[in-house]
Amino acid sequence: MIELRYSPDFIQNGRNISFDVIHGAILDGISSANADIAVGLIGIIRRTLPLAEAQKVADFITANADSFVGIEDHPFKKLIDAGVKTTINTDDPSLFAIDWNSEYAVAKNALCLSPADINQCIENAKAASFINADTINKAWGA
Repeated sequence: MIELRYSPDFIQNGRNISFDVIHGAILDGISSANADIAVGLIGIIRRTLPLAEAQKVADFITANADSFVGIEDHPFKKLIDAGVKTTINTDDPSLFAIDWNSEYAVAKNALCLSPADINQCIENAKAASFINADTINKAWGA
């Protein structure tokens, strides 16, 4: 049903729909993002539109401070399973006391990501990076 109402062609061909507009609406009701229909719609949008900079743990916490219970409540795994191109990063490490090790631990332990899920997030980050391929290859060793 979602595929018919919100097909990639419908979203891609305009109707003044952009990921930013939809993203803002979803943030207004983040608790409903755990619903299968919302996750399905987000997945279709992200497969259709170019990968924008992903929302980071810090952004999610600050935008949803009143409704955020725990990182386990973040629909990250559902978004991955729906085909959303996700990344793991360390936004504002000095402000939020986070680093790569802690972010990967959160991804594995709290968000229940498999090694394959984490590797896909890394590949998505490489593909979306503004850094040239030579620098990426040097940083990641291949």
